Amino acid sequence: MTSMLQRLIGPEVVVNFDIDPQAWPIYVDRSQLETVIMNLAANARDAMASGGVFTIRCRNVTLDVAALFGHPEQEPGDFVVLSFADEGCGMPPEVVERIFEPFFTTKEKGKGTGLGLATVFGAVKQNHGFIDVDTRVDWGTRFDLYFRRTHVGVDDRVEEEAHIPFAGRETILLVDDEEMVRNAITKSFRHYGYTIREAASGAEALNAIEEQRPDLVITDVVMPVMNGAEFAHAVEQRWPNLPLIFISGYSDRVLSQHDEEVHRFVRKPFKALDLLRVVREVLDKR
Repeated sequence: MTSMLQRLIGPEVVVNFDIDPQAWPIYVDRSQLETVIMNLAANARDAMASGGVFTIRCRNVTLDVAALFGHPEQEPGDFVVLSFADEGCGMPPEVVERIFEPFFTTKEKGKGTGLGLATVFGAVKQNHGFIDVDTRVDWGTRFDLYFRRTHVGVDDRVEEEAHIPFAGRETILLVDDEEMVRNAITKSFRHYGYTIREAASGAEALNAIEEQRPDLVITDVVMPVMNGAEFAHAVEQRWPNLPLIFISGYSDRVLSQHDEEVHRFVRKPFKALDLLRVVREVLDKR
């Protein structure tokens, strides 16, 4: 993952790791955590146009009631905090208040969807964590992600998940314009025996289906040029019996009632096992 992170963030930014070797175990969905890291790295890259240092830190903390002020849903106890700090432009208070809103972005039109930090927020919340943000204009920004310490053995969790009956040998075409999303999903599905082919756009995906028809298609909804709904309509016309699943954080701006009635929809952020479950259900109904 380190090499992929460096490719994403570019040569102008130095990635610095400060990981406590005695960090407590936590239980989070691996693919979601990778997506979170990549989104925060991309955010840091955009904030440091002239370069700088992006620091990823992991440490143990014990939080009492006072430290958890503002997070009433959390009980005092042991947490692992993952911190992501940049030396970028920082954010004023009025921006900080909105950064986790869907489709909110400070980037120029066409430069971002505004879903990156909303995805981060959703993934952390889904894994029962919470986020604190420390930022000042011309100083930089630090995102602190807190996850509760787990006392369940990692080997027990892995063994438990390995017996979940979502494995398969089918071929799946994954369509998403974000490489980090494709990488995370591909890794999870290959672990369960699936063959994954990837496409970064609707046009590329249509060509891939022409060359070799997959057993199922998974497509993002919000994509440039040809969005997920337009791609799905093209698939319906040419391959009406090819099953298709939409994945997205926010569908109501793009998908019609027909789209949602005909195809399954999995809302981002999702755990890998949730998507695997839906894929298995769709394939078994063919």
